[in-house]
Amino acid sequence: MLAELRRSGQGKRMVIGDLSQRSPNTSLVQVLLEAFSIRDKMLSDTTDSLNDITPGMTKSKGRH
Repeated sequence: MLAELRRSGQGKRMVIGDLSQRSPNTSLVQVLLEAFSIRDKMLSDTTDSLNDITPGMTKSKGRH
C-alpha cells in the first residue's frame, strides 16, 4: 500500500493507496463522522459524562 504526505492549504494530508482510485471508503467515512460527532459532544458545554454519551454511540465496548 502506497502512502504519502501532500501539501493541502496550510496543512498536510495523508494519501493512502492508489491515487487513481478516487472512490471513498464508506466505512472509514462513517467512523470519522461518528468520531467527530462524539468529540463535539465531549467538548460541548454539557453535564453529560462519557458514560452518558457512550450508549448513543453505534459501537462501544467491543460491540460491532
